[in-house]
Amino acid sequence: MAPVTCGPGQGFVNLKQFYSPWISRRHDVMKPFRYRLKKEIHENPDDLMKLAESVGSLIDQTAVDIFQTHVIELLNKPITYIIPAVWGAHENGALSSAQEQMNRSISPVVEDIIQTLQVDSLSESQIFALGYLIRGLLVSKITYMIEKLKNQLIEKIIADCRRNESLSDVETLGNA
Repeated sequence: MAPVTCGPGQGFVNLKQFYSPWISRRHDVMKPFRYRLKKEIHENPDDLMKLAESVGSLIDQTAVDIFQTHVIELLNKPITYIIPAVWGAHENGALSSAQEQMNRSISPVVEDIIQTLQVDSLSESQIFALGYLIRGLLVSKITYMIEKLKNQLIEKIIADCRRNESLSDVETLGNA
């Protein structure tokens, strides 16, 4: 993989160095997190990414589990089929049994992530916004997996068709 251009020099981004100035700034948005983040930075600067990595891996694993469990149904339905499953509600009626099953797997994960972030001092609308972002990320990851698999299947079909259409593979049948 080629190095990523990041600022004046080239190379891979060191996430700790990249995010440290942002975290240490005092923005009103970060007010509920300020004390806890500052305390974590001073206690152990090596663990700066620990929370983000654990939340990220939980989201990734949930998306992969949902995709692997329901891959056939997800491929056979429109791409928007996953949205009601992630949110647990459908504007035009009830969820299918598969969508309900997906939601039963997703909802506890969203709640666990919010509790892991220790956001007790946030308002209900801020907690909803955080859940909205988490659910949106899950939708994005699952739809990416669906579309990537569809593209891989199409590429395989096209490659098989090209191989089968090659003139060197043609056999004559019958007499003319």
